[in-house]
Amino acid sequence: MKISRHRRLRRLGASATALSALLITAPANAAVGDPGFFIPAQGWTASTSEKLSDGVIYTRYTEKTPQAGRKDPRVLDVVQINPAMGGMTLRSTVGTAAILAETTSYQLGKITPEHPIAGINGGYFSPEPAHPNIGLDTIAFNGSAVEKGKLFGATCHNGGQGNMAVVLQHGVPYITRIKTNLSVSVGSVEPADPASELSARIDDINRNPGRAPGCARDADDKAATMTEAAGAPQSVYTDADEIVLFNDSYRAYTPRPGVDPGITTDDAPGVEVVVNPNGTVKSIRAGRGGVIPQAGETILQGIGSGADWLTKNAGTAGTQLHIEQTVTDMRTENLIPLDSSVDIVNGVHELLHNGKYVVPAPDGLHTRGPCGRLFDALGNLKTNHAPEAAARDDFCRDARTVIGIDTAGRTVLATITGSKAMDGAFPEEMAGYLRDMFSVTGALNLDGGGSTTLLTGIVRRTLPGNENSTVERPVSNAVYTSRSGYGIEAP
Repeated sequence: MKISRHRRLRRLGASATALSALLITAPANAAVGDPGFFIPAQGWTASTSEKLSDGVIYTRYTEKTPQAGRKDPRVLDVVQINPAMGGMTLRSTVGTAAILAETTSYQLGKITPEHPIAGINGGYFSPEPAHPNIGLDTIAFNGSAVEKGKLFGATCHNGGQGNMAVVLQHGVPYITRIKTNLSVSVGSVEPADPASELSARIDDINRNPGRAPGCARDADDKAATMTEAAGAPQSVYTDADEIVLFNDSYRAYTPRPGVDPGITTDDAPGVEVVVNPNGTVKSIRAGRGGVIPQAGETILQGIGSGADWLTKNAGTAGTQLHIEQTVTDMRTENLIPLDSSVDIVNGVHELLHNGKYVVPAPDGLHTRGPCGRLFDALGNLKTNHAPEAAARDDFCRDARTVIGIDTAGRTVLATITGSKAMDGAFPEEMAGYLRDMFSVTGALNLDGGGSTTLLTGIVRRTLPGNENSTVERPVSNAVYTSRSGYGIEAP
């Protein structure tokens, strides 16, 4: 399989310019000579502080007095990472397999040989119905993810603009908007004309064809809210004409038709093509499911017109295919290299950009709409048990997980939680804490609510974010820091 691996690296000069701009826009109360150092904020006190390693500091801040409507004080857990002081790196992991949700603790516990010093839960995902062959719920990434250059899932469509993410390149975080491009074509190179009959769009990676959970992947996907077996409402987008790629991270039998009894677009028998690592067709068969991708193999499942294209163009063993997988930085219009130096974790809302709060779109997730704790524009608690979307002036105040970069170029991992059923923070509130207390100028909101988890070593620091349980919730991936190379102390 010949997969394009474009390597257009960001220029050091541009990075230096960006850092200079960040220093210029530092908050007015930043400590002189040490931007990013904690500025004591009224109402918070540092109740715990530990040096985890050279260049890695963990601090817990506790509210002195609970805010109105809260029984208990909230806690703000923060890890500050200075790679220059201890040779630290930042990476992500999807755990055992890219189709399973696992706790942050479990995922980070599997990292070797360098054990994570600290970590947080990662990006957004949606559950799929129980897999008929393995008896477990599988997941699909909402907005894509990358681990060591391997791509898991397509980005959300969002009018062709993709979605926000943090790119970890050589262990350095960079927050931007990304968009994936996935296609298959006949021959060893992609046809010059993407609209050629010899080329077809690949709709997604490692999820059930006909049923895209969480967000539309392209303009052809149609919204249909389904109720899952567990009774939780979930947005599902349907498309009867798709090709979905399964790579060797799937590590399970590919899905059979009719996985979701609530929709019909995934019922088509379709076809399934197994592609060798060198890009040649190994086998094709009518029907879908029952094949486990082997090391380096790719499996293409097609339904509707996608099945027709595969039958016509890849229906003979030995046919050469070119599979294109690229990720574009929508702000710079450069391709992000899909090599072992790159991880990507998706997010929904960029909280801070150049030190300013980013106002989300009216229908932005985790700001308006269904969530664990919903408030009106005046901060009054509202009940939110109906599956329909909330009013446009409703806001989510929830536990939050955030990754940020401060004015000194340090990475900041932060969570805000309350005890038991108590909530965390509005998005703008969390952005203000990071900017004013830690001089963070760029920040991305990751998966929050009951998923919110921060670990130092093997110790879970966050309070339970799930109001119905104290058990750590399984998540799609995690972000962690560990040692890498040798640190050089800055003068």
